Amino acid sequence: IKPIDEAMIQEVSIRHKLIVTLEENSVMGGAGSAVNEFLASAAISIPTLILGTPDRFVLQDKPSNMLADSGLNEASVLAAIEVRLKQDNIQLALHKA
Repeated sequence: IKPIDEAMIQEVSIRHKLIVTLEENSVMGGAGSAVNEFLASAAISIPTLILGTPDRFVLQDKPSNMLADSGLNEASVLAAIEVRLKQDNIQLALHKA
């Protein structure tokens, strides 16, 4: 992840209302933290949602079960994004094909 693409993050922050980072790694000190550090240093204010593994031991299991236990399966990720959008009162225009 290092070095992070600061130009891309800046562009995304202009074009979007929420930045979501998702990683199969610890949130603490991870990619999302690096994104937030850049945003703070550039004085860019945009809501962010950092998703990753919790700072606790995750029992070894099938990868799909481990992701679900960590809140990183598809349903959990979508639910977390929906909650954050509602918290920040962000309205999205969804288009169905």
